[in-house]
Amino acid sequence: MVEYMTTLLLDSDGDLEFNELKKPKLTLTNAEKVLQDVKIALKTIRTEDIFSPEFGLDMLKIKSYSYNKQLIDAEIRTALMKYKYLKSIDSIEIGLPDDNRKVSCNINITTTSDLSLAIGVEV
Repeated sequence: MVEYMTTLLLDSDGDLEFNELKKPKLTLTNAEKVLQDVKIALKTIRTEDIFSPEFGLDMLKIKSYSYNKQLIDAEIRTALMKYKYLKSIDSIEIGLPDDNRKVSCNINITTTSDLSLAIGVEV
């Protein structure tokens, strides 16, 4: 049985990962948890979570402003600002939209335990 408030490991598609006994895998390190949490925050469209409508990235605003890099930077910072394990966002590099209107972002952060992490995500 999985305990309440346990972080489960997700695969690259966002599906639960299971071990050989068909039980959900738990994240093992602080780095894995933080990376996964940040990716979920940036892949969630703001207002998508009815219990926490301010959670996530305002993709509608980003698309309506034609993928303006300064706006994307500000929206990423806003989306991550309330994450309790984040000490600082050190840098954000934003690419150009591809043919599918996805933008690659490379984000460098520092956690509250002074761990520096690099995250690559498409928004």
